[in-house]
Amino acid sequence: MAEIERLMVDEDLVLVVIAGELDLADEPRADLAIDFVIALGPSSVLVDLSRCDFVDATGLRILLGAQRRMRHAGSRVVFAAPTANVRRILELTGVREHLTLAEDRDQALAELATESESG
Repeated sequence: MAEIERLMVDEDLVLVVIAGELDLADEPRADLAIDFVIALGPSSVLVDLSRCDFVDATGLRILLGAQRRMRHAGSRVVFAAPTANVRRILELTGVREHLTLAEDRDQALAELATESESG
């Protein structure tokens, strides 16, 4: 079971940290976390995967759904620092092609700033 922490960095940015294994057991809590983030109305969301050890098919669906729902609500979303195991799963399943992925938090913040300037 994953730990999902949401931190309001400022009025424009929410940081979501996912730690542990993101799987079927996490779906209800993940939906609540996504609803919470959307309710805050940030222009940007950074999802830190540096402490996420594993994602199963449901975890992949959670990540894709989170991105879709947050973008629909008007937030830019970048996923940062996936562990080697999670990166491999994202690549093998083709999900990597559908997520905005950054190597670390700094690159994610730069990506979000670039999107902000161009949007």
